[in-house]
Amino acid sequence: MQGNVFEEIEEVDKPTMVVVGQKDRRIYLKNAMRHNWPDHVTLKINEYGHNGMAYHPELAEQYLRTHFL
Repeated sequence: MQGNVFEEIEEVDKPTMVVVGQKDRRIYLKNAMRHNWPDHVTLKINEYGHNGMAYHPELAEQYLRTHFL
């Protein structure tokens, strides 16, 4: 998989959520927190790692319900 979320997110014009885990690689977290996200993007930082929502689907459901419904 290749891509640059920081560049590609500019092409999206719909409400978008970027989720990063506190236990992700430090560089992911650092870059996500420093980035100037467009207004349609919400950044969420959870207490888990890279696959946090896969292992905690209730977190994914909570994010989807509060952000998109």
